Amino acid sequence: MRVRGMQWEGAAAALMLSGLAVLRAQASQDDLIDPRSAPVLSEQSRPETRVLAPRRGSRRLVAAIDDVIYTGFTEVSGTDIANFENAVARKIALPQYLGLTRGQEDLSIPLDLNVEEATGLWNAGYVTMTGAYEAKPFDGFTVDRLLSGEFDAQLHALAERFKAFGHPIFFSTAREPNGVLVQSLGGFGADGSLDAASATDKVGLFDPSKLPTAHLADKNLFQGLGDPAACDGLERLAAAQRYYYDFFVQREGIDFLTFDSMGLNVRPAPKGEEPCEDYEALLRLIAGYVDWASLNWYFIQESEASEPPLTTRGARLTTWMDTVRSILPGKPVLLTELGFCKTPAGPGATTVDAKIEYGMGEILSNYPEIHGFMHWGESAPPFDCGITSSNGGATFKRVLDENDARFSSCVNFSDGTTVPNCDPKNLSQPIP
Repeated sequence: MRVRGMQWEGAAAALMLSGLAVLRAQASQDDLIDPRSAPVLSEQSRPETRVLAPRRGSRRLVAAIDDVIYTGFTEVSGTDIANFENAVARKIALPQYLGLTRGQEDLSIPLDLNVEEATGLWNAGYVTMTGAYEAKPFDGFTVDRLLSGEFDAQLHALAERFKAFGHPIFFSTAREPNGVLVQSLGGFGADGSLDAASATDKVGLFDPSKLPTAHLADKNLFQGLGDPAACDGLERLAAAQRYYYDFFVQREGIDFLTFDSMGLNVRPAPKGEEPCEDYEALLRLIAGYVDWASLNWYFIQESEASEPPLTTRGARLTTWMDTVRSILPGKPVLLTELGFCKTPAGPGATTVDAKIEYGMGEILSNYPEIHGFMHWGESAPPFDCGITSSNGGATFKRVLDENDARFSSCVNFSDGTTVPNCDPKNLSQPIP
């Protein structure tokens, strides 16, 4: 769903401060595994059976106590977050800026984190998201070249920027493999340079046994990959997720990245009839390299002749959440993209307010694993999802106010600390 063109946006001066007082989190969370402790697996062993030592002393995002949910929003047009915060009269916890990290899909631009903007967000009480190269073929970039170490110098430069920032942040390898990335996934063909439309064969060509391993911290990093019956594009996505963990955590020693599971879109089913529709397999292949499961859940009419009933959206989420519970048990869930969006008048059209009522009701009542959301901010048709005082804001505010103890703008970390300056009602000044 999202527009992935990462452009440098500059400081987020339009974002207004606010916050929400909550209890400090005491709940613990399963730590991310350490592949260096991995037992040797037989060829028959399934990737999800790996039992590895946890990362110690790290500063990752953890779920708030009990069933508390971190609120969030994605900035697309420049004032989306401020509009939402003002509409609901409270500060979010998780702002997402598509321009915070640049060069992710353009090799002519140095891969870089805007440390000044990220620090401004942190000092204002926000925790956001970053990444590295989008794990798909573009401009000569391929996942195979990434795995071979050809971009390690650029990744090291980005790691130095992460260290200059020095605070907990979400890390995403890619976004929405069964949505905006469905035509490329992690790449097809013998070298991973093709998209799905260009590839004659889509299975059995990714062979990680041919990749060099001398530069890896974990020499068995690609174990369980290279299945001749598996989708090459999905396996390459899994390999990229593992590689970024190996590089930034194991080799660079960065202890404050929180890895998500790439924001799979809540579409009709997690597993289709074709190998490249088996997103359950993708989750299994990255299960040991995920801190938070992540899903995208939209209420919007796309290719359907009419907008599906709200209950259909709810049933799809149930299916996906059952999959997450099975493959990533105990992991908190982040809705990396949540969209209560306008639908043009027509068959089955439902109001934004009705979508908010239903969707938030489902989250609050049925899914205690969901501990965060980032609502999508795009306001241009056909994806008119911005929440403002005149578009769903009053309803969203009422839902948050009526369930005040369930929502938090104070993000908690695995070392027992909390993000600073998370006052929920401080809407008085822009971020420095």
